Amino acid sequence: MKKKILSYLLKTLLPAGGIVLSVFFSFNVLGCGSTVSGLNMLGGDFSLPRIEAFKLEESDLLQMKFSRNVNICQMSVIQDPGLEEKSEAIDCSCQIDEDGQVKIKLNKEMIPGREYQLDGTVKDEKNNILSFSLPFKGYNSRIPKLIISEVRNAYGYSTVKKVKHYKTEFIELFVLEDGNLAGVKIISALDGEEKAYYCPAVEVKAGSYVTIHMRTISKDKIKDEIIKDETDGNLNSSYSQDTSSSAVDLWSENETAVFGVSDVIAVINSQTSLPMDALLYESREKAFDNYSSLAETVNSAEIWEGEPFDASNVASTAVTRSISRQNVKVIYSDFKAGKYPDGKIPVRAEDYVVVKTVTPGAPNSSEAYVKK
Repeated sequence: MKKKILSYLLKTLLPAGGIVLSVFFSFNVLGCGSTVSGLNMLGGDFSLPRIEAFKLEESDLLQMKFSRNVNICQMSVIQDPGLEEKSEAIDCSCQIDEDGQVKIKLNKEMIPGREYQLDGTVKDEKNNILSFSLPFKGYNSRIPKLIISEVRNAYGYSTVKKVKHYKTEFIELFVLEDGNLAGVKIISALDGEEKAYYCPAVEVKAGSYVTIHMRTISKDKIKDEIIKDETDGNLNSSYSQDTSSSAVDLWSENETAVFGVSDVIAVINSQTSLPMDALLYESREKAFDNYSSLAETVNSAEIWEGEPFDASNVASTAVTRSISRQNVKVIYSDFKAGKYPDGKIPVRAEDYVVVKTVTPGAPNSSEAYVKK
């Protein structure tokens, strides 16, 4: 008897009344390429609209694309959703374009890098309803132009007065114009999205350096080091063998190896998914591989020119050496003179040298490492 009642409900009530589903999505906003896979929780000949893309279009405008056209949408945005006392509801309006794009207009601009949450409900032509809650970070309209200055793909330690001080992989960026780092992404083809680093909101000035330490020092190995992101303007709040009082130091929470012996490292504007700069390097220890889509993204952006840099003199345990860019000052001078109106700064293998001394947060050494 129970089976007959259940069968009757499935055949009559569900198709007639449509489907309502609430779901919580949590993912990093990556711009145009962002996608969210759909849910296949129920069988039958019905389907729900799925979120296919979510994009921060402007400082007060969000854009969404669903797997099927929706004709009704209700949206609300909350600032600082995890902080009950500080959370704020932001008024917004929803518009559906002819091509099915859903645009959410906020009545105030977002704060770069701030935590936000979009709560929404959409209904398709068959009255199937999807409700969702989607976290994201505030749009940054002032992402500065950045170039890679120095990279160390080694992990190890130096001994000072019989005490081991650990040194981790890092990437040093040179800032070509004033701006805010919120939305800047560092990713390696070998490590992928799992170890990608998203910069916090921090103001930077043209002509300065930013050192991103891509592996944190574990608590059991910390001696007198202070592991802290310098987001408040105090360039002395972080301390290790590789920090500098003249540069912004930022730390990834990653605790395992990053940056391969041969790899592609890219600086990405995560709001547009477009690369700003990249380093392709290859060592004889391991043959170079295209490493899936990241190399293709870099190539299509026409940033890197020619063959990968020969990094055979770099070892994964040689913490004193780095892959060091030698034309940073020239690029900065040309940039200020307006030489790169389209923002594309070409990179070649000959721009880099393996140096015998790392200089995070400071002008690069030009003394090449010579294997004995």
